[in-house]
Amino acid sequence: MFNPSLPLQDLLNAMPDATLVVDSEGQILICNHLLEELFGYPPRYLEGEMVSRLIPQEQRSAHHQHIQQYMQTPQRRMMGAVMTLYGQKSQGDTFPVDIMLSPLVLDDNKLVICTVRDMTDIKQMQDALTEGLKRERQLARIDALTGCANRRAFMELAEYELERCSRYQRPFSLAYLDLDNFKQVNDLHGHLAGDNLLQNIARRLQSCLRSSDTVARIGGDEFVLLLPETPQNVAKFMLDRLHRQLLEEMAKQHCPVTFSIGVLSCTQAPEHIDHLLKMVDELMYSIKQKGKNAIRYCHFPAIL
Repeated sequence: MFNPSLPLQDLLNAMPDATLVVDSEGQILICNHLLEELFGYPPRYLEGEMVSRLIPQEQRSAHHQHIQQYMQTPQRRMMGAVMTLYGQKSQGDTFPVDIMLSPLVLDDNKLVICTVRDMTDIKQMQDALTEGLKRERQLARIDALTGCANRRAFMELAEYELERCSRYQRPFSLAYLDLDNFKQVNDLHGHLAGDNLLQNIARRLQSCLRSSDTVARIGGDEFVLLLPETPQNVAKFMLDRLHRQLLEEMAKQHCPVTFSIGVLSCTQAPEHIDHLLKMVDELMYSIKQKGKNAIRYCHFPAIL
């Protein structure tokens, strides 16, 4: 068996990182005090132990095979090459680590110098950054006032639905909803009352629709509803009921607001989402011109 000399021990103790030396079978031959401290072991306890003691319990059964594969063609591996490594301390706690491997032949013995670095602080910073970026992406797709999807999020989801319709012939419906007489609320009661009303309507829309549906606010008092897997007959049942519920809610609040809704059901995808929005907007606007507070349904392509 390889017998480390005192100068090698001194060299390892002078290393700035936790370091150990293992043989071709994965047995720990020598390690420095930083490694013992990092993993919570007393001095010289790890010498003669298998290096698998330092990795999580659930990974140990496969670790010996990994060592054999590595030792067939040992190569230097720098830190940063594998970013999903974890160590296990003497008490059983696991923590993220980064490891550098340096093959070494000494007295005809194939050895590997392993340098281990605790990545807990860096991992926490990375997780915080990832979570922050995730929140930023979410905020970039959420209407700040109502909590609904915004125009950007709607466009992305609608493009996806157009692709599904085109590729798999899956039907969907789109409803463009405009609040009639909303200006009266702002003029008579102020913009705060108008904002509260928009929030209330947004909550009502989200609670009345399915979890697979999308409610988006794309203008001041304009909402669009994206209804996947929804042919015209299903859309008519859903939106007639929704219209009644919205009017009942406004009546309870003694609010003059009503709703003009244009609905376009597609069994064939239009060329572009802008074309789709233009058609359903025109449907809604035609209701405005004829007295407001109604729903108009149309099919794409038109059924003659």
